[in-house]
This record gives sequence, C-alpha cells and structure tokens, in this order.
Amino acid sequence: MKPRILSSCLLASLLLGALASCGGEAETTANDTVPAGNDTPAETEAAEESPYEKDALPELDFGGTAFRVLYRDDLVDSFFRAEQDGDVVDDAVYSANLAVEERLNVDYQLTTLAGSASADRDNYNNAIINSVLSGDDAYDMVTIMTYYTPTIICSGALLDLMSTKYLDFTKPWWVQDLTNLATLNGKLYFASGDISLELMQRTYCMLFNKKVATDLDTENLYDIVKSGKWTIDTAARIAKDTYADLNSNGSIDPEDRYGLVISDYNHAAGFICSTDLELTSRDKDGIQHIDCGSQRAVDIVQRMVGFANDTPGVFYQTQNDAGSTEKHQIYYNMFRENRLLLITAEFDQVRTIYRDMDSEFGVIPYPKFDESQAEYHTLARNTYSSFAIPTTCKDPDMVSAVMEAQASQNYRTTSQTYFETALKVKYSRDDMTSQMFDIIKAGSKFNFGVTFSLVMGGVQTKFNRSMADNNPNWASTYAAIEQSAEETLQKFYSDAAALD
Repeated sequence: MKPRILSSCLLASLLLGALASCGGEAETTANDTVPAGNDTPAETEAAEESPYEKDALPELDFGGTAFRVLYRDDLVDSFFRAEQDGDVVDDAVYSANLAVEERLNVDYQLTTLAGSASADRDNYNNAIINSVLSGDDAYDMVTIMTYYTPTIICSGALLDLMSTKYLDFTKPWWVQDLTNLATLNGKLYFASGDISLELMQRTYCMLFNKKVATDLDTENLYDIVKSGKWTIDTAARIAKDTYADLNSNGSIDPEDRYGLVISDYNHAAGFICSTDLELTSRDKDGIQHIDCGSQRAVDIVQRMVGFANDTPGVFYQTQNDAGSTEKHQIYYNMFRENRLLLITAEFDQVRTIYRDMDSEFGVIPYPKFDESQAEYHTLARNTYSSFAIPTTCKDPDMVSAVMEAQASQNYRTTSQTYFETALKVKYSRDDMTSQMFDIIKAGSKFNFGVTFSLVMGGVQTKFNRSMADNNPNWASTYAAIEQSAEETLQKFYSDAAALD
C-alpha cells in the first residue's frame, strides 16, 4: 500500500469574498505532486506501548478503499508524508499515516491545491463548494483555513460531524474548547486538534535574543514570566530601555536596535487572548453575541494602542506590510543580527526561521494585561486547518473512523515527537525554554471572536486597526460597528440553522 498525493487543477470559480484582514500570507512552496514512498514500513511497536490514551474504535477493515483528502499544498506535510526523509518530525508523520492505513486497511490519496496566499484562497474554497454543488463526490475529507469556515458552513457543503458514527469529541486529541465554541445549533461542521500538527505549529509565542539581553544586562525574562510579572507594562519598560539609534541618523529605522517587534500584522490577535479580552458573550441558549464595549475592553485597547505606538523601541508592522515577505525578512534579520530583543512568533518558526540562528534565543509567552490576571494565555493563528466532511461523502462512517484513528494516533506519537522532542529538546537552546513551551501550551485557549472573525462584522479587524492606526478611542470605534456586527453574527446563526 503506497500513500499518494495527487495534483489537481482548479475547479470552476464561484466568487467568495476574501478579506484582507485575515492572517496568513504564506507563499506556495510545495510541489503539487509528491512521489509515493518506497521505504520499509516504520516500526510501530513504540506507538503501541505509548502511555497516552487510546481510542475506542472497534476492529475495522475497509478493504483497501481510497481515503481522498483535499489539503493546502504548502501545509500538507503537517498532516501527511508520502515517504521518510530522516527528519524526526517528518518521519513521525509518515509512520502515523502508515499505522492508520494498515490498521483500517485504507489508502490515503491526497489532492493538494494552493490555498494559503490571499490570491489563492477563493479558488481553494471554491474547490470544496463546487465539488458539492456538482455532486461529483471528489473528496472524503476536506481541510479548510479556519478563518473561512463560516463561508463553507453557510454554503451547505459540510456534514454535521456529530451525526457520524466514530468521532468522539470528548477525547483529548480533539480540542474541546474549540469544539464547544464551534458547535452551532447543536451541530458541529468542523474540528481540529492532533489530527494535524498545524494547530500547535501556529501557536503564538515570543522569542528573545539572549545576546542582546546579556549585553544590556536585561532582567531575567524567564524569572519575570515565572513570577507572574510578565505584563504589557513590563514589556513596554524593557523595550524602551533596549532601543538605541545605532546608526546615529536621528531616525527610527531597521538599522537601529529595537526592543520589541510585532513582526506580523496579524500577530496582534495574540494580544486579544493574552490580555483575556473576549469579543463576544454567550446567552442561555448558547448563542454568541457581540460584547466588547466594557470598560475593561476600552482599557485594554487603549493600553495596547499606547504600547504599539507610544513606546520607544516597540514597532508594529502595518497592514500594508502584512503580505510583504521582504518586510518580514527585515525583522527576522534584525533578530538574527542582534539588533532586536523581542519578536512575536509562532511555534514552528523556532524550527523553520530561527533553527540555524547563531546567537542563542529563548521562548516566552505573550505578556498578560496586568498582574491581576491569573494565567498566561495564547491562541493559534486562525490560518491553521480545520477538518470537515463534505455532504456528498458516500461513506461518512468510514471517514469518521479514519479521522478518529489518525487524530488518536497522532496524539500518542506525532504530537509528542513534535512538542517533546523537536520543540522542547532539539530546537530549544536551554532547559528553561522547555519549561516556557509547557507554560504557553498550558495556556492555549480559543476565542469565538477570533475563530469566527469573518462573521463578526470586523470587530477583530478594528482591534488590529486601532493598534496600527494609533486610535485609542475604542468606545466610539466599537459603538459605530456594534449594531451591524451583531446583525452580521446573528445572520450567520440564522443561515446555519436553515441548513438541512
């Protein structure tokens, strides 16, 4: 049995509204076609001895049937590997896929399309919708950039996962926090968790340059985090003390030394979670409503605007730079070249962008709003993939069994390899970094307003824009959009309720 990835041409176009506020400017780098692997099947005995919980699936044999999956081409390696390449994470993905194929007697067949870059998103989403509208039953499982799940849900293209036979969302390999907030009118149209590495890979964090910290005799950031004193005010004070006009031209530019860079326009969403700012509240019937006009929300936005715009040494990338690879590279290079103390990041950037960095660096969480906040919190950038079954699927029970088996297998093996071996050992520069990864992961949570930002009437976008535009007047900003945002959100609920 040889896993395969199939290339695919674009299907007929059906216009979808793409919003520039969505995160994820990733460029397509992967080939559409990956050759079948001819490696000797990986040893799976260790997986069977894993101390982690196993699923409750019965013995099943699907007779070698094809399991057809649609995935974004630049992210597919986080879910599926056609062959081994010697990398500890890649080989763990490969082995987990093979274990599920052999256990259930299925044959993974991956179709990949460009869908991460802004210009490609409509075509990718249309591939899902048009497949259902045409009734061609092209895919058994589809993956969706989470930001766009409301669009695909309201198209009627997705099956209620709660109606399937084998998915058990009480298990730890499914993120129950996400499952709870994504359940609409008692139905669940997408899920995520250990079924792919993406959710963990997209988790927000901060990195600090240890050489810069040592040269400037900066306070021990690990100790600050462990003491509970890593707050916006503390970050602002340290960033201010770090800034220096290194080229002596009297202007703030990338040749200077910065204290902190919010390196991506969309990384501002990480502060929504880290400051415990909720954008909605749920009523007694489980319906979410726009609700972020409180005094606390006003205080948080005012402080974040001041932090991003009035703190010497803090720089926030503007929306105009959000898709600029060149701009991103400037900030990455500043960090590598010891001209930047702190930079926002995502977990997997430790493994990809900074793995060969000469100077030592550490990992810490985003700062809390203030010391009264009990815990550090983070979330994942909502460009990660969510997993769904199209309504045209002829055997949803088979698909649900494969999804459950793969998520369970990854929970016991691939996720542990990625987090415990790769992030906490292979790519960590010291023992404290390992502890910081644990703190960050333990504080991971989901925010309805971020996950469903596409149908929030621009509320999350206004938070980002307030920081980018130096607009601290959240009370008036929110008042201007509150009614229309609530109407947009409730229409989404109505449209979802009208689905069969």
